[in-house]
Amino acid sequence: MAEGKHRPLPVEFSTDWPRTVIEQHEAETARLFVLQLLDAMHGRSVRSLARDAGLDEKTLRKIIAGVSWPDLRTIARLENTTGRKLFPR
Repeated sequence: MAEGKHRPLPVEFSTDWPRTVIEQHEAETARLFVLQLLDAMHGRSVRSLARDAGLDEKTLRKIIAGVSWPDLRTIARLENTTGRKLFPR
């Protein structure tokens, strides 16, 4: 990415994150990931999931809010911790 260019965040593609379908492919993938994650939490707290996955709670909250893109390490840890495939296929 060229210096000075802003990489839009997932939430910037939606007026109702994460409820509304997004036409932009990468943002829609992030949205579907978040929906899968929320479903896999089964009422579990973000703090508890972050702790068990070895992630920073703030990082996990940002991903859920759509203000951060999840990286592969984070996705792998969350899939391992929840025992579910979360990345949309």
